[in-house]
Parts: sequence; C-alpha cells; structure tokens
Amino acid sequence: MRYRTIVADPPWEMPTGGPQSGFTPGAHTALPYQSMPWDTIASLPVRDVAAADCHLYLWTVNAHLEASYDLVRMWGFKPSQLLTWCKEPRGLGFGGAYVPTTEFVLFARRGRLAHKQRVDT
Repeated sequence: MRYRTIVADPPWEMPTGGPQSGFTPGAHTALPYQSMPWDTIASLPVRDVAAADCHLYLWTVNAHLEASYDLVRMWGFKPSQLLTWCKEPRGLGFGGAYVPTTEFVLFARRGRLAHKQRVDT
C-alpha cells in the first residue's frame, strides 16, 4: 500500500544526564521511550510506502533540525515549510544556555499532491 500523507515522529536520540526538572535540583530523567540512532531512522522504508504524490510531516527537535532536512531528501521528498509548535513551559527540559519549549514539523512534498486549503499564519 502507498500513502499520500505520512506523519513521522521518530524517536530521536536526545542527550540525557543534565537537570531535567525545575523542581528537584540535580534530578536526571531519561527518555520515557526507546530512542533510535539516526542511521536506523534513515533506514525506515518511508520512500517505499510513499505514493508518487505525497506529503510528509516529519516531527523533529532543534538538536536534529539540520539532519531532518537531509532525512526527508534521503526519503525522496523536497522540504517545503518548517512549522513550529510552541509548547507551554513545564520546568527545565533538554538544553544548555537556552531551554527550548518548541518542537518542529518539517513539511515536505513528493510529486504534485495539491493541498486542501491555505493556512495563513
């Protein structure tokens, strides 16, 4: 089966070991799920299950943003638009000098699948 819309939310590897909560000094929290290395994510058969005309929505985070553009190209798509999800802050999360409260969706296209509507943001 070939899909015309694919939403991918890979379990990106994230650095762990730093303070992860604003409530307990020195607390450390591991990811609540099993992550995958980039090579394993890249080997997922997205290219094989995508229709010739397809939209791809790839969830990503700042640490993997640059690699995400390479990934969608490797899967046979052309990056089109970067969407930003601004989350409500919930204490300290991953980060160094800045603790981002955003995630991203990289919208990419393959072929000529038309959009259903225009969203002005």
